[in-house]
Formats: sequence, structure tokens, C-alpha cells
Amino acid sequence: MYSIFIKKRAEKFISKAEKNLKILLKSYLDNLSENLFMGEELKKDKKGIYSFHFKYSKTDYRIAYLIEQGELHILLIGTRENFYKELTQIL
Repeated sequence: MYSIFIKKRAEKFISKAEKNLKILLKSYLDNLSENLFMGEELKKDKKGIYSFHFKYSKTDYRIAYLIEQGELHILLIGTRENFYKELTQIL
């Protein structure tokens, strides 16, 4: 199991999420810390960053994360809409 570090924007999303979504996110983050390659690696300028997709209440969500020296860094969590645009802005 890898250590999880959650960046500010991802933490903000989690804090505003409804209770059931928070529970689901915690479960997915725990699973990611045990199996780092559940997500797919992004291409081009985002190479090295992984994106894990899931659906909750008919809405598509993404978790963008980076694996560095045995640590899992959660960069961004959000809905699919404008997700990659926002990810580009924070990189």
C-alpha cells in the first residue's frame, strides 16, 4: 500500500462532495494505493499522469494521479466536463 497525498484542488472537491460520493471516493483511493495501475496513462504533455474513470449517479468522474517514488499524488478529482482542460492548467 502506497502513501496517498491529496493536492488542494482534489481535497476541495472531496470536501464539497455529498456523503455517498465521499465514501465511494475513499474506497477508490484505497484501491488505487494498492493497485497503482488501475487507471490509464495519459498521453503527450500529460505523460506519466494516470486517469481513473468511474460513474456515480449517472455522472462520469475522473481521478488524475501521479506516481512518484513510492507515493501516490492525487492531482485532481472532478466530473469529466472540462477535466483535462483544468488538469492542463494546474500542471
